[in-house]
Amino acid sequence: MKWKKLFTDFLKCFNPNTYHGLTAKPLTTVVNQFLFNISFLFIIMIILLLILSPSIGKQIDSIESSFETFDIDYNISMQHAVTVLSHPMITIDKTQKHTGEFMLINGSDINYMQFYYFGKANIPLSDFESLNENSAKILKIIIYLMLPSLIILYFIALLVKYLILTLVLGTIYFLFIHLLKQSINYMKLIKIGLFISVFSLIIDTIVLPFIRLPIVSIILFAVIYLVTSVLTADRSFSDHKEHIASKKIKKKPKYSEPDDFIEMK
Repeated sequence: MKWKKLFTDFLKCFNPNTYHGLTAKPLTTVVNQFLFNISFLFIIMIILLLILSPSIGKQIDSIESSFETFDIDYNISMQHAVTVLSHPMITIDKTQKHTGEFMLINGSDINYMQFYYFGKANIPLSDFESLNENSAKILKIIIYLMLPSLIILYFIALLVKYLILTLVLGTIYFLFIHLLKQSINYMKLIKIGLFISVFSLIIDTIVLPFIRLPIVSIILFAVIYLVTSVLTADRSFSDHKEHIASKKIKKKPKYSEPDDFIEMK
């Protein structure tokens, strides 16, 4: 079963001794495994966040209670549209209709995308008529509205982060290994980086709800990637020499004795 195989190879990623077999697979298979690894760990992170959601809610409540006054007048008067952010697109325009922006505040609604690019939703500004009585709750609502998009953005950021780290460090380590007069295939080195990222991804996902260690994850990735690459290069180089030696043509002996003897009666 495909999923069972992906999970089995996910566990193998924690054992660098298995990388010779893992890196022998096609690049598309390795990339699929990398996507499975990051998705699987990301799901665990979301489960942990849901378990910790009561404490997260208390933190948001504490933000709300920090405001003595938070008065907002939602009557908008403006000469032209204002773009608050370009990525993601957040716009304030009294006359514009929602056409796909991440968030659009017009004269009547707060329009937003529930899942970054998908799921249009809106909140009428009239819902905040009693805002002076419960003023800071709008901040709490905005935070909750942004959570799904922030999660998706974080997933994309991790994906890009480790792809870039693998390509950049893989190129540097490739040159470094050849300076050591050892041999390793560049594509094999890239595959090792995608597999080895599982160690740092744990810090960026499962550990994240408890403590944030972004620099530690990068350092860990760089160190483990380097050590594994050098060790793999040693074996690769040794295997390469043995392979060349096995191809040498053995010289035939000058004289050979017959294999069978004829018994004379």
